[in-house]
Amino acid sequence: MNLLGLLGASLKHSFSPVMMNRLARQGDLPFAYFPFEIPAEKLPHFVEAVRLLPISGFNVTIPHKVAILSFLDELTPEVQAVGAVNTVLNRDGKLIGYNTDTAGFLGSVNRLFGKENPPRAALILGSGGAARAVLYTLLKSGTKTVFLSNRREERARKLAEDFGRLFPEKEIVPGPLKAAFLKQALARATLIVQTTSVGMWPHEEEELPFPFEALHPGHKVIDLIYNPEETRFLRDVRKRGAEALNGLPMLIGQAAKSLEIWGFPGLEANLLKIAGDLREKTTPQTLEEKC
Repeated sequence: MNLLGLLGASLKHSFSPVMMNRLARQGDLPFAYFPFEIPAEKLPHFVEAVRLLPISGFNVTIPHKVAILSFLDELTPEVQAVGAVNTVLNRDGKLIGYNTDTAGFLGSVNRLFGKENPPRAALILGSGGAARAVLYTLLKSGTKTVFLSNRREERARKLAEDFGRLFPEKEIVPGPLKAAFLKQALARATLIVQTTSVGMWPHEEEELPFPFEALHPGHKVIDLIYNPEETRFLRDVRKRGAEALNGLPMLIGQAAKSLEIWGFPGLEANLLKIAGDLREKTTPQTLEEKC
């Protein structure tokens, strides 16, 4: 039996444990998937425990995607570029960090734009670990210009500097999460990606200071949140006629890639079906009870 799991500080919102364990039961697969709720100050102790326990691997979510880097033994070239980990493989006590968010996010972009037509310009809201994966994926797949917006503008500037060294031929423009900068970005960007936790259950009515009046049907939007299914941000985006996706396709794509790393390939279609069933039968409250 392979012991797998999800590392985060608060996981009551997450579909992953329920979805993964249902996948294991339905497919008679030899793994069990646990939620590991670990506060930041106990992260070093958790990593050391993993080396000693029969845990084959785990996913990583907020707020540990960047912090865990210094505790791992090996990082893939993609992780070294992105600067964030969302999947760890335990190989006989040696912990290897991967980033499968990039593959999951690229699938969402391809759904909106097609594989051969990446957006020429994009706007990213937020500057955390998820934003780093999004930025790397966009620049790597052909986007020429990316605007970075964050409440703390210095974080956006730091992110722009980091990736400017990796992609000197690309235009990366940092700025504050304020209407004037966002309107400037929206005049050029056709893709908007919301990477913050604002609007995630149970704080569904939280909102970002975003100039929705500047949106039009030519814009396409991805909100990385999948619980609730439609955030307040997505609801307001769709009122302006923009095509939008929530974070579920990215969740499925990155989960399938993680399972492949752990030795269980070819399960994306199964995960999609299970996620659909969960959407029909599970509310955020019942999800919390199951986790």
